[in-house]
Amino acid sequence: MGRLRRALWPIVQAAAASGLAWYITHDALGHPQPFFAPIAAAISLSATVGRRWRNAVQMMFGVTLGIVLSEGVVRLAGTGVLPLTLAVLLAMCAAVLFSPMPMFVNQSAASAILVVALRSGGIAGERLADAWIGGGCALLISLVLFPPHPLPLLGTAIRDALRQVASALHAAAEELASGRPRGGDVTLAITQSVHDRLASLTQARAAARDVVRLAPLRRRYRRDIDRADVRAAHVGLLANTALTLVRLTAAVLDSGDEPPDVLVAELGELADATDTLARGVTPQERERVRERMIAIAEERPPAYGPPAIAAAQLQLQAAASDLLRVMRDQDEDAAWRHSMRVRRAVRTSPPAEAARTARRAAARSGAGAFRRR
Repeated sequence: MGRLRRALWPIVQAAAASGLAWYITHDALGHPQPFFAPIAAAISLSATVGRRWRNAVQMMFGVTLGIVLSEGVVRLAGTGVLPLTLAVLLAMCAAVLFSPMPMFVNQSAASAILVVALRSGGIAGERLADAWIGGGCALLISLVLFPPHPLPLLGTAIRDALRQVASALHAAAEELASGRPRGGDVTLAITQSVHDRLASLTQARAAARDVVRLAPLRRRYRRDIDRADVRAAHVGLLANTALTLVRLTAAVLDSGDEPPDVLVAELGELADATDTLARGVTPQERERVRERMIAIAEERPPAYGPPAIAAAQLQLQAAASDLLRVMRDQDEDAAWRHSMRVRRAVRTSPPAEAARTARRAAARSGAGAFRRR
C-alpha cells in the first residue's frame, strides 16, 4: 500500500493526460481511432518525476524523424521487406546521431515501421498528430499544471545519499572495532550501494534544475535550487571520500597493525554525524555535530606510525571536512521542512490556532521566507 500511495499522484496525472489526449484527437479533431495519442501521453508520464518532459520531447521528435525518413524511403523505393529494412536503418542511425536516448531511438524506428507497413489510410499523418498531441498533453500536465516541487525532489535524494554513506561508515567502524576483515565482496557491495545513491542524486540534481528552468510555477525557486545543488555536490565529494576511507580501514586490518582506539571512536562519530544529518537535525544538534567535526578535521596527525593507519587517519579528517561543507548549506533544507509543518498546521488546525501556529513556526525557523516569495 505504501508503494501505491507514493505512486498514486503520478498515476493520476498519466491517466488525466491520456484522457485529455483522447478528447482532443477523437472529439475535437475527429480522428476515428486515435489510440496513439493517449498511449504517447501515458508513456511520457511513466518516467521518473522531474524527467517526464524529456520523455515527451523525445517521443515527439522521434516520431517526427521516423515518419519523415520513412516517407522518403517509400517515395523512392516503395514498400516491402527491403524498403522497411532501409527505413528502420536510416531512422535509427539518424536518431543515434541526434541523441542516444532509448525513447528517441525506439520511437523513430517504430514510426518508420508503421509508415512502411501500414501505408494506406494516412497512418503517417495521424501518428504524427497523435504523437504531438499526446506529448503536448504530457508537457502540459508535468510542466505547466502540476510540476514537481524541486526542493523536496532534491532534498530527498540528498538525504538518501547521506543515509547510504552513513551506513557504509558504520560498517567500516564495526569492522575496525571487531578486528576481523569482512572480505572484498562486502566492500564491493557497500561501494556499489553508495554509487547507486550517487547516480540517483545526479538524476535528481538534473531534474531539479530542469524544473526551475522550464516550469513557470517553479522558477521562483531558482536561487534555492542553486544553493541546494551546491550542497548536493558536496555530498558527492563526501561519498567518494567515505568510500576511500572504507577501503583504507580494510587495508589497516589487512596490514595486521592494531588500530588506535581514537581512530575507531572518531570513525563511529563520523558515521553517527552523517546519519544525523540524513535524518534532519535541530539547530542545537547541528551545532554539536559541527563542533565535533571541526575538532576531528583540525586534529594534528601523528608524526609517525604505520602507513595504513596514518593514511586512514588523514582520510578521516578529509571526510570530516567534507561533512562540514555539506552542513554549510543545510539551512535551506531545514527551512523547507519547517515550512511544510506550517502548511500542515494551517490545513488541520482551526483558523485562529492555525494562524498562531504558523506565526510561531515561521518566527522560529525563518520559513516565512518561502511563503513570502
